[in-house]
Amino acid sequence: MAWEASGVEVGSAVEESSNVTNLNFTAPKSVLADECWADSNPVVSRASRVKGTLLRSTLCFSVLALAGCALPGRDDPLASQSPPTLSRAESTSARACRERGLHLAAEQQDDEAIAQLEKARELAPGMKGVAHPLAVLYDRQGQWTAASSEYRRALQESPDDADLLNDYGYFLYTQGELERAEETLLRCLKSMPSHPKARLNLAMVFAAEGRMDEAFAEFESSVGTAAAHHNTGMLLARAGHKDDALAHLQRAAELDPEFRQTAQVIASLETESMNSYSAIRQVSGERSEVSNWQLAD
Repeated sequence: MAWEASGVEVGSAVEESSNVTNLNFTAPKSVLADECWADSNPVVSRASRVKGTLLRSTLCFSVLALAGCALPGRDDPLASQSPPTLSRAESTSARACRERGLHLAAEQQDDEAIAQLEKARELAPGMKGVAHPLAVLYDRQGQWTAASSEYRRALQESPDDADLLNDYGYFLYTQGELERAEETLLRCLKSMPSHPKARLNLAMVFAAEGRMDEAFAEFESSVGTAAAHHNTGMLLARAGHKDDALAHLQRAAELDPEFRQTAQVIASLETESMNSYSAIRQVSGERSEVSNWQLAD
């Protein structure tokens, strides 16, 4: 099971997953799941709030649909734990809390999801499959120290998990740790060369480093030439390079006249109806409200 960012083809709007992403998950029908929810409900009710659309997860992004955050599969999270010291009821309840947490995360109810996952860990301290979703959730809430700690813990559990490496690479990108982000995303692609999001995120890292030719090449290999020109143009516009941005956007429009988003951006830039620095923003992986200028995926 994975948290997948909503991707779109050229010619349609996209949303950024802050990484975080749209979670496709249905919690199993279980009395214990309800019991687990009841156990921690007093804590949850005090902190409850339904998140808006997010990522890294779904926020509206100015340019490109980025990587989604993937979760570990739904294999038994206690299977590789040290010799069990938990009672059968505790083990079952811990699993129920984890399942409930994933379900709530899929519904963007992040505070409640965190409470359930932490409850699962409290019941079964050695449980695997908790650190990764907690990292994504903490990241979505801007609790970056906690997110970093959970990512490191998740990587100790699953050092070669491609989805985890992709998510961590995107997290490092948003933190401005571009060298480590590149290294992590390359590890992801080594593990899974066809990963649907890692190459797009790698392109974003290259762009943030000013390596636009390499960024374009990654975009092109992932989403095609027209979308690559659109994405590169958007990133250049966000960085304030109007003329170079227009050249790429106009080329994108020539290759794919049906993509209305490109035409809208060109019109705005040509009439100088917006400030490219403040309205489009620089490439920094921001996860809060941004304009509706979007990248093609």
